[in-house]
Amino acid sequence: MKDLSNLPENYISWNESVDRVGGEEDFLIELLNDLKDLVQQNLDKIKQFIDENNYTKIRELAHSMKGASGNLGLNIMYDTTLNLENNAKEQNVENVNKYFKNLEIDYKNLEILLSK
Repeated sequence: MKDLSNLPENYISWNESVDRVGGEEDFLIELLNDLKDLVQQNLDKIKQFIDENNYTKIRELAHSMKGASGNLGLNIMYDTTLNLENNAKEQNVENVNKYFKNLEIDYKNLEILLSK
């Protein structure tokens, strides 16, 4: 099992996540690395879309990350992307910026998780 001590409480339900992928921890790590790459790419895109006030694109990207993070048991990232999606739908600039910053933190935590 991964050392989760440097991560926020409830960041990931590790055992449940391993179970979701048939008990294959290495496969889960592979999927988490794929998600890390996706989030990294999307952070740059979302920043651009925030500058362009393109809330439709922000919502679409948040929606895709919400599904992936939820399927992999990344509880906090799921909540962040859910809130980012909902606030983009409402075009709430202040909260979109807030949850974008939270997503950057979630990404760093994913890097920490995968570095061990």
